[in-house]
Amino acid sequence: MREYSAAARAVSCDAARLCRTEPSLFEKFGQHQPLNRQSERYAREGVELSVSTLADQVGSCMAALQPLQSLIEAHVLSAERLFGDDTTVPILAKGKTVTGRIWTYVRDDRPFGGTAPPAAL
Repeated sequence: MREYSAAARAVSCDAARLCRTEPSLFEKFGQHQPLNRQSERYAREGVELSVSTLADQVGSCMAALQPLQSLIEAHVLSAERLFGDDTTVPILAKGKTVTGRIWTYVRDDRPFGGTAPPAAL
């Protein structure tokens, strides 16, 4: 039996803190659930988490992931061909709906014989 050494972590963080924060990150970015609604849902389940606590957790994770985001950004923006997309989305504001924008940049040179992996920013 062979034992290989573990690779260095791409992001250094406390695993327990990440496990507690991951649901909030998924709800915020994957399900587009605002932190105030997450806080209300947790309160209904008997867990008191203030919006500021959730915001601190999300901010800490975003700071920890910043080096990875910078590497992805450099990879995407170094492409010879870049596709940009501007998607509008409705955003609930106080008493009204406003238009938000999502800008996405994608690189994929495979159809042109490129060997670099595709990526999106």
